[in-house]
Formats: sequence, C-alpha cells, structure tokens
Amino acid sequence: MPTRTPVRNARSVALSALEAIDGGAYTAIALERAQHESGVPVVERALATEIVYGVTHRRLTLDRLIDQFALKPARLHPLARNILRLALYQIRNLDHVPPSAAVNTAVGLARQKRLGKLADFINGLLRTYLRAAEQGDPLELPSGAVERLSVQHSFPPWLVELWRTEIGEDEAAELCEWFNHPAHLDLRVNLRSASTEAVRQALVDRGVESRTVEGIPQSLRLTSPPGAIERLPGFEAGHWVIQEAGAQLVGWLVDPRPGERVIDCCAAPGGKTT
Repeated sequence: MPTRTPVRNARSVALSALEAIDGGAYTAIALERAQHESGVPVVERALATEIVYGVTHRRLTLDRLIDQFALKPARLHPLARNILRLALYQIRNLDHVPPSAAVNTAVGLARQKRLGKLADFINGLLRTYLRAAEQGDPLELPSGAVERLSVQHSFPPWLVELWRTEIGEDEAAELCEWFNHPAHLDLRVNLRSASTEAVRQALVDRGVESRTVEGIPQSLRLTSPPGAIERLPGFEAGHWVIQEAGAQLVGWLVDPRPGERVIDCCAAPGGKTT
C-alpha cells in the first residue's frame, strides 16, 4: 500500500478540510483530521484553522463573488470552487496574507490537484477580482433588503428575515455586522491553582501574547495565534480553561456568598466549575 505523502502547507490542509465538509463532515472534525494527517507545524495549523472557519462562515458571500466573476458558474468543478473560496477569503479578510500569495498558492493547489486548464481559469478570475477591487468592493448586492444583507454579511435569508421582522431592518443590519466581528479567545484562570500573572508569563515564554480583561481579574485574552490549545502551558494541569469573558463576568455579577446554593443549568460535565 503506498505511503501517504504529508501535505506541508496551510492552504492544502484547508482545502482537504473543505472537501470533507462538503461531503458532510463536521467542520471541527474535518479540520482536525486534515491537520493530523498533514503533519504541518503549529503556525501553519493556525492559518489553516483561520481559513477553514472563515470560508465556512463567509461561504454565501464568497459564492456570490465566484458566480459574479465566473462566466459559467453552474459548471464550475467543486474542487475549483473551494480553491477560489479559500483564495478570495484570504484576499478579502486576512490582512496578513498578501493578495499575491493568495493567488499564487491557489494556482499551485489547482496544479497539485491536476485540474488542468482550471488553474489558468482560477488565476484569471482572481486577478480580475483584484483589478476590480482597486475601485472598491466588487461585490454586487441585490436590491432587496433581505437579499442584500444576506449576501453582504453571509447569513441565510430566512435568518435575516427573522431578525428584520423582530427588531427592524437597521438593527438587523447592525446585528449582522456584530456577528461578523472576529471572536476573541479568552482564558479563565483557576485561581485555586495558579495566578493570572503566572499563566500570562508562561504563555509569553511560549511565544503567545495575552492581556487582562478589564473588570475580570482571572481573565486573559489571547492577542497572538496560540497554535494547538492543548499544548499550551497550564492546560493539562488545569490552571485555566477556555471561557469567553462575557461568560466569566456572570460569576462576578451574581456575586455569590458563602452558604448560598447556586445552580448552573448549563454546566454539562462541569469542567469549568472551579
């Protein structure tokens, strides 16, 4: 049986995961499997993760752009569409990736996958997009309010319609924008076993930057790519858990006192109950 040749870059890992997702796999499982099989370093894993989740979230918008620039979008090979999705996502949403790198790696993926002339098609479409983008965002938006918000922010029309009905068009637009803000990655330090400063310094020693969150003494917000979370110092020892700062704030707002009984209805296994 031939030995699998490991894939060695983030875009190839992302493409493998996107193919699996199209086949019905869960995003997290598809990504983990693709990363495990590739053997890519931590930095490449971080970029692959960013691309996969970004493409998945922005898929509706990306597909609209592809259909807009492709002459015969209905006949586009599924693999070529995924390559275009990941390239356009990088160009539109990742400031740290030069557009030329996004284009060149996309063409390289097409050739690696033996897509033949589609490599030239991908190159041409992306460069046409870049030229159009010099005059502003090339994305053409529908005239209808629901369809416009759906395409612009990549939310399904039924959800946009629901928000528009319940809170009005202006607030629905604001909600779409808010949900598209990049999510923070926050740690809650277990003050019974470690101090916030000790955890912060351990992360610095590993090359991961963080900052405290105002009003929440035990919270650290990661401000640089952390790589594999389970490999960070303090994870296995239970010195911290992943918990969004807003969820941490609840404990301070409740302000429980000795002898009081508090029921956490969303504790699941209770791994964060410390």
